[in-house]
Amino acid sequence: MAINLELEIFAVYNANVAQKEHIILKANGKVNLNSYQVKDRTFKLGKQTNIFPHVFALPNIVLEKGQYVAIFTGKGDDGWGTYAGEPCYCIHWGSNQPILNDSAFDTVELEKVTSIQKFPLKKQGV
Repeated sequence: MAINLELEIFAVYNANVAQKEHIILKANGKVNLNSYQVKDRTFKLGKQTNIFPHVFALPNIVLEKGQYVAIFTGKGDDGWGTYAGEPCYCIHWGSNQPILNDSAFDTVELEKVTSIQKFPLKKQGV
């Protein structure tokens, strides 16, 4: 069954290589990135662990159909560039270490977030 999202994972490059690994997402229609997050799924001995998965919420940037976003897991400056001759917004996760393992079991997921509740712990004395 095909999933019809406004945004899709197009490619992953240089997994497990600090400062080089990145995920390319492609817009299938006009989309605000702030409705999405990227997450890695970690596995141990072939079983999903979900112990400390890395989650990156995308910023408030609007892409038009056919444009790309490149999410570099390392540090750098965000801004517009090109990918495959099309406009591409480059985002940096800010990690000093690789996030994407290159094992046969690990995966990257793109999730559309429909609602999030934020609860300020300081106001409750926690």
